[in-house]
This record gives sequence, C-alpha cells and structure tokens, in this order.
Amino acid sequence: MEALSNLKDLRKLCMNNCYLDTDLIESMMEALQDNESLTEISLYTNDINAQGAQLIKQMLYNKVGLTILGLSNNMIGQGGAKELAGCLEGLTRI
Repeated sequence: MEALSNLKDLRKLCMNNCYLDTDLIESMMEALQDNESLTEISLYTNDINAQGAQLIKQMLYNKVGLTILGLSNNMIGQGGAKELAGCLEGLTRI
C-alpha cells in the first residue's frame, strides 16, 4: 500500500475481490490522502465494514474529482452507509 502514495497521477484504482479489511483500508486511505487525481475507486467484494467506511469517508473529503466510488458486496451496513452519505453530498460528480 505504501507504493500508492508515490502515484500522484493515479486516476483509477481497482481493488475488487482483494479481501481488504479495516487494517488494509486504513493503510490504503493514508496512502491516497494526498492524491488529487483520482476519479474512480473500485473496492467491490471485499471485507469492508462500517469502520472501514468511516476511514473511506475521511479520505473522500478532498477528492473533489472523484466520479465513481464502487463499494457493493461489502459489509458496510446501514451505519457505514450513513457515514458515507454525509461526505458524498459535497461531491457533486458522484
């Protein structure tokens, strides 16, 4: 995950079905924090729970160019969905 922080021009990140859990999501979100180029993040079919959704939410606040956020087939639940909904309101392109 550390290598992601060096990819400043990364536009699309697809890590579907990679068994990403909260610890890996935390590492990934820290690595992507300064990336301003991301337009698409695809994390389908992983082990992301409500706590992982909270971490994703924190990273999303500075991702104004993001147009696609794929999180289906995870274990985010209603609580995690509510966490994400608040920050997505400011991202008009999603």
